[in-house]
Amino acid sequence: MLCCKKRYILLSVFLIILSCNNVPLYTTKLTENLINDKITVEEINGEVGFYLSQKLRLSLNDTGHKKPIKLSTKLTLTNNEYGLSSSNQVTRKDLIGTINCKLTKNDHEHNFIITERVSFDINQSNVANKAAEQNAKKRLSTLLSKRILTELYHSNLAWIK
Repeated sequence: MLCCKKRYILLSVFLIILSCNNVPLYTTKLTENLINDKITVEEINGEVGFYLSQKLRLSLNDTGHKKPIKLSTKLTLTNNEYGLSSSNQVTRKDLIGTINCKLTKNDHEHNFIITERVSFDINQSNVANKAAEQNAKKRLSTLLSKRILTELYHSNLAWIK
């Protein structure tokens, strides 16, 4: 029993010594970004488009200078009303955003479509309804920007990186 414990201790010391000075083949830093400073985001119309372009520019480090890759988008918003109350009034709305994205660099092009949906409640107050709708637009822009960035990061396009 004692001999077995000594073997385990000796084996663990041996493994610790072996692991010293080993360097991985490739390491990344948290600040390193494969598509940072390479993509220019074009203007997107509307309130959701304003929030969306801000989020994309911040995430892609787009300071307004011309870059080799251009991201152009076409945003379409639709509403869906449901949840009728006893007085036949709409109590819930969906805001559905569909965005057609095109990533271009010289003769290369990558197209993709993203659809996201957010919901908000409708009540008797016009001010509360307006605030709920504006909050829904901000949430929609956040969801769309995350989906676009995910598509960019996970696309296996050699000409982006």
